[in-house]
Amino acid sequence: MNLEESNSFVEQMERNNKNKKTVLTVLLICTLLIVILVGLIVYMKYQDSLKQKVFVDNKQVAFSQNFLKTQGNTNYINIKELSSMLGYSYQKGEYKNYTEDANSCYLRTPYEVVSMIAEQNTVTKYILNEKFEDTDDMKKDENTVRSELIVTNEAGEKQLNIVVNSEHEAQETIYIEEPIQLIDGELYMSYSEVPRMFNVSLDVSQENRVQIYSLDSLAISAAQYAEKAGYAEISNIYENLTAIADGMIVVGDGRNFGVVDVKAGKELISLKYEKIVYMQNTSEFLVTAEGSVGIVSKGGNTIIKPTEYEDITILDEISKLYKVKKDEKFGVLNGDGDTVVYCEYDSIGVENGEDFRKEGIRNFNLLFDEFIPVNVNGKTGLIDNKRK
Repeated sequence: MNLEESNSFVEQMERNNKNKKTVLTVLLICTLLIVILVGLIVYMKYQDSLKQKVFVDNKQVAFSQNFLKTQGNTNYINIKELSSMLGYSYQKGEYKNYTEDANSCYLRTPYEVVSMIAEQNTVTKYILNEKFEDTDDMKKDENTVRSELIVTNEAGEKQLNIVVNSEHEAQETIYIEEPIQLIDGELYMSYSEVPRMFNVSLDVSQENRVQIYSLDSLAISAAQYAEKAGYAEISNIYENLTAIADGMIVVGDGRNFGVVDVKAGKELISLKYEKIVYMQNTSEFLVTAEGSVGIVSKGGNTIIKPTEYEDITILDEISKLYKVKKDEKFGVLNGDGDTVVYCEYDSIGVENGEDFRKEGIRNFNLLFDEFIPVNVNGKTGLIDNKRK
């Protein structure tokens, strides 16, 4: 090899080394940029995770700085603002009391009114069955169609027509463990009470994230779940749809009805009843079989067999007393299904409650939380509710 060739070889080697260094430098810079980019993404996600966000049916919604409050170990949600998010009407004062008191309010949906007062352990719900004028889209029936949901499934789309079971406005009292709070002049409800009061699902398992699923969204998901599980239908009675917020679905096979626990994925009540109606105030089911009615708990335990009584209504939710009807006479059973008042009275309760209203009576069917008024042949008496 001559000197000229030797110099050319050395120059070529130097160029190759220089190119390698350039490539390595570029790779190093690219790697560094990627690391920085990934770091920025992680940092931005982390910063984003620190921001409080609220979602309704998987859509992020705006909220005020007063929407969420914490007092002690309890987290609260602003009732008025949550009502607005869900499309509920919010009014100050108790339902039908026509005041502007800031320490009470009521929410109104197409199906019910929820009336509440700060610092009290009870909330009153009024299930509405307002009659609509006959139209092409809405027909007057014993159960009035209130709205229609479109359920999309593997078989295509189908309608779920929501109806209300009660023929008239029905009132029920619901006990709450965490009372409504008046904070800075506004009413707040604890996280634990939101699902039953608003008939929604509330997921706060992820830090700084509040996920709210409306009743319509839950009903559509329930119908899709039932179809996949092999059930022909879900009950379209509004009262039964409220059970979905408690993790239960009233399902049917086209003839009979039962209840499924969604979380456990099993039947709580087998499909053998002609009709089932969920009683949200006691978290129990009114079941009908061969014309008789009974009570089954949400755990699937029979409290009152559907073999004897023509009708059963809640006499008192807190004391767990049921008014039963048999052969046109009325009596009372307790929460264990035992007889407290035999079915031998024309009616139960005070017929003119206005006489007792000034006395602060909570329930005119259970005076002073102890005595049950009974009426027969035009005469009234009192029976101790703890009588066995």
